[in-house]
Amino acid sequence: KSFILKPLNSERDKNFLIVLNSSTKKYVIKISNTVESKKLLDLQDYVLKELKKNLILKKFIPEKIHSNIKIYSDLNNRKCFVRILSYIDGKMYANSKQNSELERSLGILLGYLSKELQNLMKPSALRKFEWDPSNIKWINKEIKNFHGKNKNIILKILLEHKIFVTKNINNLRFSLTHGDANNYNLVVKNNKVLGLLDYGDMIYAPTINDLAVSLSYALMKKDNIYSTLREIIISYNSIFKITYEEIFSLMTLVKARLTITVVMAEKQRKKYPENKYLSISEKDAWDLLYKLDSINPYLFIFLIRDFCKYSISNNYLPVIKFLK
Repeated sequence: KSFILKPLNSERDKNFLIVLNSSTKKYVIKISNTVESKKLLDLQDYVLKELKKNLILKKFIPEKIHSNIKIYSDLNNRKCFVRILSYIDGKMYANSKQNSELERSLGILLGYLSKELQNLMKPSALRKFEWDPSNIKWINKEIKNFHGKNKNIILKILLEHKIFVTKNINNLRFSLTHGDANNYNLVVKNNKVLGLLDYGDMIYAPTINDLAVSLSYALMKKDNIYSTLREIIISYNSIFKITYEEIFSLMTLVKARLTITVVMAEKQRKKYPENKYLSISEKDAWDLLYKLDSINPYLFIFLIRDFCKYSISNNYLPVIKFLK
């Protein structure tokens, strides 16, 4: 059959948009990186299939077109796994005019996603992954690549991470997570998020990671981060209740993800200097890190507790009683 083939941006795989001339339907062909594990691709297929069963989430999830994962060889005779998914038409979140309605739709999608992923799991999700904001110890080895204020901010976040995440990790809920609901994996149409792409970063991790990852990109280029934070968190919380303990770690996880973004951009620029997509969020990540660095982390904790209708502190009522 005759068709149109168009390359799509991707970090690790080769993705192509396919439009059949005899049809208006569009598909995405995904050719895996040669180092990709088939177990992880099976995990993606399993999650896509299961999420499609959810009446609310099914419209946001790409449909698995292939029945089995095919294996082909590249020009160097290395094995590549090939899959075909449906294409979700629309703009990327990063290229959309953002407003409160769009932000609320994002929070609602993430809430339903966290709720559903509580029920899904496979052993292949139990892995270490550099993009996981709950574990950033590996960044200590990369500090040498940074200088001046940039280096100081990363060192400060590493210290903050020990206090607000590592020491609190046993109080967080764990589940399967999408791992990468960033502004280039969210499809937007008519002022609402209508698609969530790329399930290659799924990992068993703190459930709140998905909200933190998405916030780290949604807050970029924002003059009023308070408004965006409020809309997304309140919407998410209305679907999937955030725990008191998760609030303590949330914004540090946001900063951790931004830190991973800038560190990985520095690493990958040296490895793949021709691939501009790998550092597409780097400048915006640094801008947001500078902004967040100027705000006391406890202020965020108190604000988010208020958004979620918690008391500002555990002993709030006894203190008020005493003061009265």
